Amino acid sequence: MKHPRTLLHGLIQLPLDPSVALVSKRIVVRLAILLFFAALPIAGTVGFRSMFIVLTGVNVIMCVIWALFRRERPNGVGLTHWDEALVMTGFWLTAQLI
Repeated sequence: MKHPRTLLHGLIQLPLDPSVALVSKRIVVRLAILLFFAALPIAGTVGFRSMFIVLTGVNVIMCVIWALFRRERPNGVGLTHWDEALVMTGFWLTAQLI
C-alpha cells in the first residue's frame, strides 16, 4: 500500500518557487495600503478614483525602479518586482477605464 503523501503528491502542486507566496502577500499589503490612502479625505477632495490612479502609477514606477536596482530578471522562475509592477499596472489600467 502506498503512503498517503505519495497519493497526494500527484494531486497537490506546490509552487515552483518560495517567492510566489512572498510576492503575493506583498501585493496584497501594497494594495491594502493604497486603498487606505486613496480613501483618506484630503484637503481639496481629489477623490478616491483619482488618488488610486496616482498611487498605483507611483507604485508601478517604484516597482520597476526596485527591479532595476536589484537586477531582477523579468522572465525568471519565481515572481519578482517585475511581476508586481505588472499587477499594479493592471490595477492602474482598470481604474483608468472605469
